[in-house]
Parts: sequence; C-alpha cells; structure tokens
Amino acid sequence: MRVTVHLPAPLRPLAKSKARVRMEVEGRTLGDLLAALRQEHPELAEVLLDGEGVLRRQVTLFVGDDEARHVGGAQAQLAGDVYVVVPVAV
Repeated sequence: MRVTVHLPAPLRPLAKSKARVRMEVEGRTLGDLLAALRQEHPELAEVLLDGEGVLRRQVTLFVGDDEARHVGGAQAQLAGDVYVVVPVAV
C-alpha cells in the first residue's frame, strides 16, 4: 500500500528536507507504516517513537481526518494520508 506522510517543518530535515514522504507499506495499519518508517528514515522514527517503538506522547498522528489514538492506535487502518503533528519545541 502506498502512503504519504505529511511532516511539519521542524521534522523535515530528518527526512531529507521533504514536506511529504511517500512510502510503500507492507500491511494496512499505522503500526506497519511506523515499522517501515523506522527502516527508511531512522532519524525521523527516533523523534516520533520511544525506545520500545511506541508513539511518543507529545506526537499526534492523523490517519485521514482521524487522530490515530482514537481509531485504534498502531492498529488503525490506513485509508489515506498520515499527518504528523508535533509541538514546536521538538
């Protein structure tokens, strides 16, 4: 499945200065996407995920229009673009 991850400006240097990262994901869940992200962009994944691979509390991901934590977290089904929201201090 092809997914586009939209990044805020403070995180773009960790993804070769791209505002959008297009990724091919094996699987259909947010957890599958995060695993692929960890492999393709480890510096970015380090900011988004803690040492156990869990989304950091200060990071919010939207799958389409829905906040991922409210639609299953890592089990949220990918149905559109993923938007990353982080506080400016990160």
